[in-house]
Amino acid sequence: MFTLQQVVSREDQAFLCSAARLDVGQDGRVYLLDSRSNSKVTINYVLGVGPDAAGRRGVAWVQGGEAPVSVAVNSRHYMARAEAHFGGEVTVIGPDLDPDDPVGVWAGAWYGDDTGYDAPFRVIAGAATGRFYALAQYGLGRPGDPRFPRDPVPAIVAVGSPPEQVAALATYKLQFGAATVQVRDFRLRETAAGPEFYVLYKDLAPGGTKHIARFDQTGAEVWDRTDDVIAAIEPGPDNKAGGFDVAASGHLYVIGAKGALYRYPTDNGAAARTQLQLTGAFPTDAPYKDLRVLGSQLILQRQQDREMFGVFTLPDPATAGTAVPFVRSVWSQYELVQAVFTDQPQDQHMVAGSSVPVTLTVDRFDGGVQQRLPAPGWRAWLRTVGAQDHREVAVTQTADSQYTLAIPADAAGMYQLTLAPTRGPWRIGETPDYRFRRIVEIRPADATGSVSLSTVSNAVFGFDALPSRYRGQQNRTRYAAGEPITFTVSMRPAPTAPATVTLRLDDLATGTTVARSVLSVPAAPPPQTSMTVPTSVTSLLRPGKYLLTAEAPGKTVAAQPIEIGSGMPVSGYRRVWFGDYGEVYPGLYGGTNSTFAVDYGDAADVAAAHLERVRRQGWTIEVDRLARQSGNMDVFELNLLPETTPIQARLDGDPNAVDSMKLWRQTPLLDVVGGLGALGVQQRGLLLANDTILPAPEQKDVRRRTPGRPTSRATRSTGTRTCSAPTPCCPATARSAAGTGRPTGG
Repeated sequence: MFTLQQVVSREDQAFLCSAARLDVGQDGRVYLLDSRSNSKVTINYVLGVGPDAAGRRGVAWVQGGEAPVSVAVNSRHYMARAEAHFGGEVTVIGPDLDPDDPVGVWAGAWYGDDTGYDAPFRVIAGAATGRFYALAQYGLGRPGDPRFPRDPVPAIVAVGSPPEQVAALATYKLQFGAATVQVRDFRLRETAAGPEFYVLYKDLAPGGTKHIARFDQTGAEVWDRTDDVIAAIEPGPDNKAGGFDVAASGHLYVIGAKGALYRYPTDNGAAARTQLQLTGAFPTDAPYKDLRVLGSQLILQRQQDREMFGVFTLPDPATAGTAVPFVRSVWSQYELVQAVFTDQPQDQHMVAGSSVPVTLTVDRFDGGVQQRLPAPGWRAWLRTVGAQDHREVAVTQTADSQYTLAIPADAAGMYQLTLAPTRGPWRIGETPDYRFRRIVEIRPADATGSVSLSTVSNAVFGFDALPSRYRGQQNRTRYAAGEPITFTVSMRPAPTAPATVTLRLDDLATGTTVARSVLSVPAAPPPQTSMTVPTSVTSLLRPGKYLLTAEAPGKTVAAQPIEIGSGMPVSGYRRVWFGDYGEVYPGLYGGTNSTFAVDYGDAADVAAAHLERVRRQGWTIEVDRLARQSGNMDVFELNLLPETTPIQARLDGDPNAVDSMKLWRQTPLLDVVGGLGALGVQQRGLLLANDTILPAPEQKDVRRRTPGRPTSRATRSTGTRTCSAPTPCCPATARSAAGTGRPTGG
């Protein structure tokens, strides 16, 4: 049965299993580090728990200019945090884990524009000494200001822990010879002879790949090896590609994303690896993202939000055993919400006027114990993909957790179905805890084909993999009066002889047709042709909502909603909304708990809410950093989206279905650009990508200097602000997509 699932975390608001970074402490506990931001403040959170799921303890603190990327705990219960971004440091806190009362700080990992802002990337506690070892992957920074290099050789620094001084007690430079490499991560083993380091690095030579090299306490390489599993490791907070660790015996363990687990010998980098087998009834519904060895136990982390980690038992390397038996899962606290469409074994179309049964349940899990929660007041809405024509769907409860959805009799085309216990369609702000979104195709009963209408935007990025006839169909909805509206027509199945179809532009406020045309559709693969509503027509339209539709009896008509704006500013006075350091309009992909970060399912709603805010507040000019937003002009990739993956393949394989071009939509950035034009609001751009600062007095362009007249580096004007000469934060390649006039979105 077609099933939708939603996992609602009931952990601290700053903690999410799938994003947390895994570490193990010398105190025998497992630690998970995460950070969450609400666009105003970032909260860091560390959760410690035993491998037996006992003794949970979490610590939260407000993030400053530094950003923790790793934590380590020694046997004396001191914790070290690797603080990157504007840190380049290791902060040590006492056994009370008071984040605001550190016992000492070492700062010295080189970071900055010339390298990166993720150093030190890792900190690990020594099993014997209790010292903390920090990875300065770019080298050492200048004392007092590690943004500038003191020694650009990658190094591992031993930082003392009480009773020793919290300072650099030893530095181990990693000797890679003449090779050009990028150090990514490391693991540690302390021996009687001194520390040994197992370093993950990437060879930057053409065709180079990732390796793991073993270094002794002098920094000399003992062995180096690579293979398919090592090459695929991708460390970092967002990795989904396996992990590695070293045991006290010196054996290296590596797991791939799909669960292939290997043990490598201690002393010979060329010796054969041994494949180990995970055994038992353990979860396998997500890829593996990290691995740690804790004594004789193997700790595995997967990319999902229910299981914090799994515990397995490692076989003795001295034996021939290869089985790694499953011991337990250590679960997070969460709720599992499910919607099961009981009459649909897989994704399939719905029929207008029908009743669709669905089972809706909410279960709470605490320590793996399940509890069924009372049913919330479920409601449902439909809207065209990418549009704002929300309409409520009647929901009737027929039994415990059993409901039916009454599909409107006049519905036809491609819709987003939303199920949530809310009073209205979600627009902006914090998203509901319980909410399902599904893209559905609705056909009239006995429909034998379809006619799909899709508006075209000239601002297209990311369509290279599509046939040339599918270029630009992003189903744009917002236009200014006087703008031409170009759209594509797709008839399925493809006619065997030229066919005619009547096209209409209907005014939804009055229920009248304001324009009509008869179009000849050639006998060709879909989409067959395109047409334009000319400026002579759109200039006569009053502001409001319209529907571009077709008369095609016996077929499903996937119409296109249109919103027309006056294109005139609300006032002759200039009222400027200046974004400066923070983004003004929505454009970032990601979660939806802020005003400017959205996903495919919410993009149209967030853009509409933003434009309504602009209209009510009377802005006439909006300024933002276009270089920062340029990556958000890419269209949503349907094959990577959970909302569209099930339905896209079915539509493309069914000759009677609506054309899958109706799934494409503008990104929120381009949606807003078109909406600003419809409102008569100018958009102006800062050609900066990150930090916006005016040039300091000492920043001069000597190439343009004239005697007695210093010249600032600010040499290019964007119309509202100047931009300094190109730097890594201000790339010279940045260009405005909208110019400084009225944006049109295409």
